[in-house]
Amino acid sequence: MAKCISCGKKGLFLKLNNGLCPTCFKSYEKQQRELESMNTANFAIAGVTFDNEDGSERQELLKSIRNKTAPFDEKDIKVTFSKELYEDKECVAVFANGIKIGYIRSSRTKQVLNILKTKYYITKFRIVGGSEDSPSLGMRIEVKYKPYR
Repeated sequence: MAKCISCGKKGLFLKLNNGLCPTCFKSYEKQQRELESMNTANFAIAGVTFDNEDGSERQELLKSIRNKTAPFDEKDIKVTFSKELYEDKECVAVFANGIKIGYIRSSRTKQVLNILKTKYYITKFRIVGGSEDSPSLGMRIEVKYKPYR
């Protein structure tokens, strides 16, 4: 008997519902309908070539996310925002599993601060760069959010 990938409940229903029990599948469907009615914004993360206060290198962290190695070897990586002050200015830091990986560009900070006041989801992220033409890694994220005023 298989287990629900969300709550761990056991049952025979899992193949029919993408690995989810009926309760979790219903919740998933509701969230998908909600996402369809939301606005979308895409952001490139800044500050990814700097080191964190604890000495960890953001480029190495992005490489770990891309390669799914420690500390990002878990199945799910949770990307979050946090409002901060930097040199007495409001900014928005971006974290992956609680580890800072950069900031929203200052030109987009006001928009993200408004998004943080609404219901929002970080729906996608991807690591970019790392090629001969663009050796530094970067991150782009997609956010779905309820309209704000």
